[in-house]
Amino acid sequence: MIRIFETGDLHIGRKYADKNKHPEGKVLAKKRIEALNDIIERANLEKCDFLAVTGDLFDNTNVNSIGKKVISGVVEEFSKFQGTVLVL
Repeated sequence: MIRIFETGDLHIGRKYADKNKHPEGKVLAKKRIEALNDIIERANLEKCDFLAVTGDLFDNTNVNSIGKKVISGVVEEFSKFQGTVLVL
C-alpha cells in the first residue's frame, strides 16, 4: 500500500506589511516554517511514501521577495522527509 501525505496553501514567505493588523508578522511568518516541520514529522511518523504539496507552497514566485534564506530553509526541511516530496 502506498501512503501519501497531502498538504497545500502554506504560503511560506508571506509578508505582513500592515503592522496594525498583524503586529507580530515575523512571528506569523516563522510559524509557517514550523507548520511545515510539523507536517514532515507527522508524515515520517505515519511512514508515508510521498509528501505532496498540492498548491501555494510559497506566497509568490518572486525569489527576491521570498528570500533565498527562506527558500533554502524549506529545502532543508524537505530533506528531513524519509520518502519522496512532490511539489505541484
